[in-house]
Amino acid sequence: MKGRRLALFLCAVLLLLVGIFPRAVLENTDLDFVKSWIGKRRYEYAGELTLWHVTGTGMGMGNGANFLSARTKEFERKNFGIYFTIKVMDEKQLQERLAAGERPDLLSFPAGALSDPAGVLEELDLSGFSMDRNLKESAEKGGRSYGVPLYFGGAVLVTNDDLIYSKDLMPPSGMPDAEWIADAQEKGALSLMRIGSDTELYIAASSLCDEAAEAFLAASAGTLDEFLKGETVMAVMDVKTLYALKQREDTGHVPGVSSYGMDSMAFTTQYLGIAKDLPDEKWQVAQGLVNHVLGEKAQKRLLDYWSFPAFSGIDDFIPEDLRMASMWENQREEKPLCMPAFRKGEIAGEFARRREAGEELESLREWLRDACNDGG
Repeated sequence: MKGRRLALFLCAVLLLLVGIFPRAVLENTDLDFVKSWIGKRRYEYAGELTLWHVTGTGMGMGNGANFLSARTKEFERKNFGIYFTIKVMDEKQLQERLAAGERPDLLSFPAGALSDPAGVLEELDLSGFSMDRNLKESAEKGGRSYGVPLYFGGAVLVTNDDLIYSKDLMPPSGMPDAEWIADAQEKGALSLMRIGSDTELYIAASSLCDEAAEAFLAASAGTLDEFLKGETVMAVMDVKTLYALKQREDTGHVPGVSSYGMDSMAFTTQYLGIAKDLPDEKWQVAQGLVNHVLGEKAQKRLLDYWSFPAFSGIDDFIPEDLRMASMWENQREEKPLCMPAFRKGEIAGEFARRREAGEELESLREWLRDACNDGG
């Protein structure tokens, strides 16, 4: 709003100067530059679009709102006369607004926020976007795509090396295998913890051996503060918790830790969709923003926010932080197993029910992989 008022004020001042000193203004103005700047307008529509951002857990630094705000401002600077208003909300607030008949022009939402997108979002053609097929298909419902994957989080296994050495053990060289788990159990040193969102799903779908996966699934959920007390040998945590751990390291009150990326499972994907039945002029602008956010330059910025880009053309861009880089290497090397955007609640609920009913882990893990691979 402030930027819009400033632009109007400057235009008014310029018109006033032209009216009072027309010759002086024209003689000292680069008209070719002005014409070229005005000529950059590529859309018939001029005005405001609303973008609702439903926060998710796919980003380590922040909730994604700052990333989207920066991208919309870039788009506004390139397209004079177009403005975006971003409204940040949680899933409950989204459902309340939709039930009240409200609709945005664009919707940024995490997997699980919507179960029936057809009444809210327009069908999209994702054939022109460069990203993994599993990611694309995760945005489908009934074979139709209703959102473009923007970014997703991951999980990492973190070991407290100081504590492991004190238990007369050596830290695992990667994911702990059955032999390492058995050795730790024999020495009474297998204290485990799960921290953050979707960790049970990450564990069940990961390449951890059944013994390690069973041990982690049986472990209690905890907090980063509890892990940093130095009484837990190993924790599985999401990317948001990993970023918080990085921030704690700046204080020096962190034990010696190692981290290992946990394959490539995208259970926290964030999507961007366009509202159903938008006028053509608005649709063109909305589609332009989607293309901008999925561009290589914008997607590279995601790693600064501790999140993984959906765009698959930036493989040479490596995060500076070694832990984030370790996770990124796993993301690039493995085919991501993606939670279907519009079935996450259903699948997560069924997973919990089967787990509570005592289903064998091998069967449960196979079911989860099949459920994710079935798409929408």
